[in-house]
Amino acid sequence: MTQRDIERYWGRDRLSLVDCAKRHAELNRYIAERDSGLRGGA
Repeated sequence: MTQRDIERYWGRDRLSLVDCAKRHAELNRYIAERDSGLRGGA
């Protein structure tokens, strides 16, 4: 691989990691809200 390839793939990997973190945070929020509702919370 060339240096350019490595940098390109590294950049894509970082973007994917950020996207994954956002999706997991949204899932965690959903589950917390759902569980709170099931316990009778707001």
